[in-house]
Amino acid sequence: MAWNKGDYVVHRRDGICRITDIAELNLSKDGPRMYYILTPLYETGSRLYTPFEQGDQQLRDPLKAEEIEDLISMIPGFGSDWIGDEKERQRHLTEIVRNGSHESLLKAIHTLYEKRREQAQAGRKFHASDERFLGEAEKSVNREFAFVLGMAPEDIPEYIRSRLEKGR
Repeated sequence: MAWNKGDYVVHRRDGICRITDIAELNLSKDGPRMYYILTPLYETGSRLYTPFEQGDQQLRDPLKAEEIEDLISMIPGFGSDWIGDEKERQRHLTEIVRNGSHESLLKAIHTLYEKRREQAQAGRKFHASDERFLGEAEKSVNREFAFVLGMAPEDIPEYIRSRLEKGR
């Protein structure tokens, strides 16, 4: 898919970005080629250069509001997919944060919330690496949902909670 200057896209690694330009640049040993020049919405001062021919692998359109509502409505049906082996869990969570679908991210967030709650009830600490992955997953989801819904990212967890309570 080809995007245009001024379009908002989701970069696979850096989230919501605005295409500020499309230009031929000489940034590699392969010589000049066309690049999408992106400005991340939530990372001021950053600029990304995505080769035009890699656009379909690195970029996608943001979700639509209806898709977000559908995803939120799925949350009550999520079970807990806790992986007991810490190294395997870290590998799995890293893969989800990097390449996971929105459904996978929300499932991981749900599972981590449940485990954190269980740990707190048992008087145990939540593992630092799990907390880090939870933060990364939440940041990814919250930023895209906020952009699409016209909200601040920090308001998204409460928005999701209120949508889930209305659905009960």
